[in-house]
Amino acid sequence: HCLLNAGKEPTVVFQGQEPNFTDPVLYLFTSGTTGVPKAVLISHGRLYFITSIASAVKLSMKDVSYSAVPMYHVVGLFGPVWSLCYGTPSVLVVNQPELERSHTLRAMIGGGGLRADVWSGFKTRFGIKSFWILNLEEKVEACGYIPIWLQPIHPIQLVKTNEFTGEILRDNATGFAIQCDDDEPGELIGKIVNGIPMMRFEGYTEKEATEKKIARNVFKKGDKYFLSGDCLTRDKYGYFYFQDRLGDTFRWKGENVATTMVEGVISKLTGMQNNVVYGVKIPAEGLKQSLPKYAMPMFIRIVNDERGLDMRGPSKSKNEG
Repeated sequence: HCLLNAGKEPTVVFQGQEPNFTDPVLYLFTSGTTGVPKAVLISHGRLYFITSIASAVKLSMKDVSYSAVPMYHVVGLFGPVWSLCYGTPSVLVVNQPELERSHTLRAMIGGGGLRADVWSGFKTRFGIKSFWILNLEEKVEACGYIPIWLQPIHPIQLVKTNEFTGEILRDNATGFAIQCDDDEPGELIGKIVNGIPMMRFEGYTEKEATEKKIARNVFKKGDKYFLSGDCLTRDKYGYFYFQDRLGDTFRWKGENVATTMVEGVISKLTGMQNNVVYGVKIPAEGLKQSLPKYAMPMFIRIVNDERGLDMRGPSKSKNEG
């Protein structure tokens, strides 16, 4: 709507008001690790980086990009931004099962990680023969890779955290963070260097929320690291694997769900003062293979006592509360 009303004349920028790499260009609303959705600053520099990724696949006007995630995720901006900068058509929604294999896909950009069964099934269903930009060797389930020789000096690290408070565990002698060993879960953190555009943490519009995402004096006095809120493991070869979200959010179908928001709605609708919301893994692969979507049970109640269920009466068991 804003673009349609902008007119054909170029925007006038007065001398001294020219935007630079650190100035915000847009805001994305995300739940983060805690609380309700909040505005994240996206700078010109960050958007420029998103634009430059397209050069890795030699994107041109002959290509068509498809974004599988909504635009309130950073990755969801890739397609629209490339359309503006490269003139590449971008598709945001596709629901044409008959055309699932009628494509000439040559590249995929990702890195969030997929379970082995999901990735293998995805390739079979859609006839995928491609590569990952952030997972070059197509390591199943991996969401990233850092060579072993580079890990000691790399700005991205895995550190141990307290499983109850989520705080970084520190060595009693040095007071610095304790790094994770191979195959040991920990929080992914990234070094903050204000002088390097892609290592800046632009934070949220709320100063308090921004401070909660910064850890200080992590490996040496005066350093700062961004707390991702993601729990990962790293194998002995240097591949990283996503495990879970930390804090009071959980991930469901690619989205971070803020439990405090769900709790607030439940309290309002039911009048309960206190309730607890949390995510659990639902092992329903057998059901998915045997039942249509409309017949899939949303909840399964397992009765484990001597009384059991009353099976008298009609074929449907009586509701015992």
